[in-house]
Amino acid sequence: MICHHTVGSRRIRGDFLNHKIFLTKQHVVMAVVQYCADHNDDMPGLAKMLDNGAMSIVEFADEMIMEFIRYAYDKQMEKGSIRSHLMQNNMLDDSQKAAYGRIQKYAQKYRDREADWRLGNGDPLDKESLELLRGLSMDSIEAKKAGYQLNDMQFFELTQLMEVRILKSFVEHRLENSKKVSNTAFREMYDEYEKFIEKLIPSEKSTPEEVVFNTIAYWVLEWKYPMSTFYDIALLDEQESLGDIDSRQVCAICGDTIIPQDHGNVYTHSRFIKQRPSLVKKVICNKAKMTLDAEFYSFTLSQYLIIKSLMMNFYCADASSGDLLIDWFVRETTIDDWADFLKEYDLFSAYNKKEWTDQRIRKVRDLIKMMTIK
Repeated sequence: MICHHTVGSRRIRGDFLNHKIFLTKQHVVMAVVQYCADHNDDMPGLAKMLDNGAMSIVEFADEMIMEFIRYAYDKQMEKGSIRSHLMQNNMLDDSQKAAYGRIQKYAQKYRDREADWRLGNGDPLDKESLELLRGLSMDSIEAKKAGYQLNDMQFFELTQLMEVRILKSFVEHRLENSKKVSNTAFREMYDEYEKFIEKLIPSEKSTPEEVVFNTIAYWVLEWKYPMSTFYDIALLDEQESLGDIDSRQVCAICGDTIIPQDHGNVYTHSRFIKQRPSLVKKVICNKAKMTLDAEFYSFTLSQYLIIKSLMMNFYCADASSGDLLIDWFVRETTIDDWADFLKEYDLFSAYNKKEWTDQRIRKVRDLIKMMTIK
């Protein structure tokens, strides 16, 4: 039997076979409906606005499932020392262990610098943000003995920082400077990166583990190094001569964003990766010439970000027990469930090859400079 949950003119497809994923989607939709009902006095008609806004409610539900899968993966996957990961990957040379230790410390230096800057400027960092930036303290003897504890995805990230030149240049703030990375070098490095991404795209023969790992890997890379989004903005600028862009609009699409609220600011990450190409066209405009459409899409995107933050931190799967939906998802779903969803979701459909003109490279450099903290 095919079941449907109607949202405006769109419906959640019940012919998607995985029951637990379908149930989670229903929870997300119900959370949106409840949020809209709670704010009906000050924002009447909000549900219809959201469904016709930055993305549909069903599309938002998919983005939330992706968030839950990444979170569950981090929680469920075992962690080990750098040495144990090297042994698993037959990388037994002591020099390799030293190299990984150096790149971990190197990356942490930049994260600490960003955390210090944000805290010094009064940014309301949430727990996840602080953990992401501060990482593991290595001050105690016990911590030093154990070493950095990483899961497979975190070890993968470290490996890419060592092996993918454009990512390391991004972290080092070299990419934004044409004297440090020429346009020719930029093109060469991005070409290397694209070849690497294309190897991640799952095939029909990929195992559930490969589908999940590769999709999360791509999601994480696009989250932390949003060069594809910057490229899309550069294309839009080329077509519409945008001029000055409001950094808050860019943050709302691919950054850490702060949304003022009466009860206190909401701080959250904007990681709607699959929606970003369409969000760029809807939200980004000249900051002195905000159109009514762009204002509407920006408003609905901000509401989705608020709902996302609430769902990640407070939404209950069972109000009577106080069991958070995200904890239920970690406990009750498996890697096979995630793979079922990810095959349908197809995050890699958002991927496309880039054609780098000097003008586009210049715009992307400007965006990196504007959006990163030194």
